[in-house]
Amino acid sequence: MPIPKRESGERENEFIPRCMSEIGSEYEQDQALAICYQQMSISLIADKEYRKMMTQKNPMMANYKKEMKRK
Repeated sequence: MPIPKRESGERENEFIPRCMSEIGSEYEQDQALAICYQQMSISLIADKEYRKMMTQKNPMMANYKKEMKRK
């Protein structure tokens, strides 16, 4: 079964249980949980709204974003 992807706007407390229910029988619990959290992290990094929110709350992220644009 493919690893589920987080839907736009889906919160951690919604995604992790859904992910665990979909892949929990294929992996040991610790491994399934790690896979689900990794998938959550990947989707948050790709989520423009999340990046925008993090940049606004964290000046260090804003500086990093500016540096990355220069490269």
